[in-house]
Amino acid sequence: MSKIEDHQIIMLVSKNLKISKGEISLESKQEDHPEWDSLANLRIYLELSKLLKKELPNEIIFQLDSIKSIIKISKDFS
Repeated sequence: MSKIEDHQIIMLVSKNLKISKGEISLESKQEDHPEWDSLANLRIYLELSKLLKKELPNEIIFQLDSIKSIIKISKDFS
C-alpha cells in the first residue's frame, strides 16, 4: 500500500467540506470550519477508507476532527 501524503489529506478534506484547499492547513480543526459537520465527517471517513483501500473501524469517525488526527490515522492504518 502506498504512503498517503499530507497534501492528499488536505485535498480530501477540502473536497468533502466543499471549500478551497487554501482554506485548509496542517493546523486546521473541525471547530475552525462550520462546514465540517457530522455529514462531512462521514464523507471524510468513507473517502479515507477508499484512499487507504481498507475498511476502518467505525469508532475512528469520531477521531477525524483535525488534519493532524487524519494524517495520524492514515499512517496508523496504511
